[in-house]
Amino acid sequence: MRERFRLLPSKEEREEKDASRRCAGANLVEYSLLALLIAVACIIGVQVLGEQVSVRFSTIASGFQDS
Repeated sequence: MRERFRLLPSKEEREEKDASRRCAGANLVEYSLLALLIAVACIIGVQVLGEQVSVRFSTIASGFQDS
């Protein structure tokens, strides 16, 4: 009967909840770092390939103008 009317969580329940929160915080940090890595890779890719793509499009456009 006493278990049924318990108002406060047990020590085990509190520890489990705390562990769950710590894990969720770690996941947030990991996903943030992954998003940052992807963003940096995209920026570097655009900088490296941007000039080459621009030259290629200019060449194709000038080919259409000559026709």
